[in-house]
Amino acid sequence: MDFEQSYSEYKRVIDEHLKRALLDGEPDLLYEPVRYILFAGGKRLRPVLLLLACELLGGNPFTALNAAIAVEIFHNFTLVHDDIMDKADMRRGIETIHKKWDLNTAILSGDVMFAIAYRFLTKLEVKRFNEIVDAFTKAAIEVCEGQALDLKLETSFDVGIDDYIEMISKKTASLIKHSVKIGALIADADEGEIQAIESYGLNLGLAFQLQDDLLDVVAGEDFGKSIGGDIVNGKRTFLLLRALQRAEGKEREILLRVFNRDGVDSSLVPLVRDIYYYYGVIDETQEMVKLYTDIAINSIRVLPENNAKDMLIWLANKLCERKI
Repeated sequence: MDFEQSYSEYKRVIDEHLKRALLDGEPDLLYEPVRYILFAGGKRLRPVLLLLACELLGGNPFTALNAAIAVEIFHNFTLVHDDIMDKADMRRGIETIHKKWDLNTAILSGDVMFAIAYRFLTKLEVKRFNEIVDAFTKAAIEVCEGQALDLKLETSFDVGIDDYIEMISKKTASLIKHSVKIGALIADADEGEIQAIESYGLNLGLAFQLQDDLLDVVAGEDFGKSIGGDIVNGKRTFLLLRALQRAEGKEREILLRVFNRDGVDSSLVPLVRDIYYYYGVIDETQEMVKLYTDIAINSIRVLPENNAKDMLIWLANKLCERKI
């Protein structure tokens, strides 16, 4: 089975569905930024995972398309508002909406994306509709809670790795976990199957965010975001928190400048990266990514053997090794 080709086919179907739904929205002031962010690239990871989870557990993935679109639009809504809060200028190699247009346009475009996501969800005609809406809503709430925790950690000086894991469990992993759960609910899976696929989604989400934090430090020019942005912004990442536990002397003083957001600019990024390498933090982060990826894969070993399961395993490994 050619997994890359299959993944591309899933993405193509999702993109075509999105284009038909959003091509003619008016007024342009509202919908042009929506189309801009939705078709600026992106992995379509969450909707593909939803469709694969549905297929794995005996459902028809085409019946899950509207749910997959809802998840993708909601995810992009979170990116728009996340970029506003982070004051980020670039996303997927292009200007963010608030940078290209303005702050008000970005807020309004994000708001309508949230509403459109729910509109797509209500188009589902499936047996366990109420459970699906509940799962989607829970994901939306937890993403907001995770974002709030992220903001809280940025200004807190008493932060541990457990706090960081709790934050990314909600901000990043929750939507991935609930995406695959929704796919399972559409397939009318039993409770054991749902628990297994949820564990896959949660741990894959943790691995994904750790890899994202790692790439912010070590990625090449293709990453699509400013390299070292987390360092410049004093983000509480696994790398920074672990390095602070180990560093001494002048290296610790530099890391505390990052932690305290005191006079940090992009010129400091290579020095902080060297500190991360010196104290083994880069290697440990890679090991954590592999650990959570393995837990995710092992979670679905008990589920039926089919092409969708093989693809979910392939996809987890691919994300673990990604460079962008």
